[in-house]
Amino acid sequence: VVETAKDAPSIDDAALLWRTLVGNEWRLLSTGDIEKYGDAKVRNVVRAMAELIPALDYAGYLKAAAHRTWVVRDWSVFLARYPLVLCPVSDVPPLAPSADQGGKAAMETLLRVQRWQYGFNLCGLPAIACPTGVNGRTPIGVQFVASRFREDLLLDVAEIIESRCGRLTPIEPDA
Repeated sequence: VVETAKDAPSIDDAALLWRTLVGNEWRLLSTGDIEKYGDAKVRNVVRAMAELIPALDYAGYLKAAAHRTWVVRDWSVFLARYPLVLCPVSDVPPLAPSADQGGKAAMETLLRVQRWQYGFNLCGLPAIACPTGVNGRTPIGVQFVASRFREDLLLDVAEIIESRCGRLTPIEPDA
């Protein structure tokens, strides 16, 4: 049975909180090594993200970590009622490999449209992306999310999707 849930917790809230927490962790722990050892492309990505993610002091980081508890709780309660959530992989078709190289504006767009791919990570929720077809040479699909430790549900639904859509031939990316 498929139901449309009107009371789902906010993926935007989860994604913003993930960016805030993870962004401040890598700012503190990884930026020096990325600048020293990373190639120009990864440095561009990190610099653009640094412009978008405000630096937190200790108290700000603790408040964000505490807020995470509420976001995790909201998703846990929701998933107790709806064991599988069907959602997009992205708000737009797959992006070009260089989509992260356009500076702050491009990174802001990328983080917004791809929030479905990392927002659930904040809550430790498993997800699976299932290819459903191709549009020209571009693979398209859907994503499912389940409660913690319910990867079995995700593998079951992926098997069902694959049985209906068939296996898709791998597509060679454009150079």
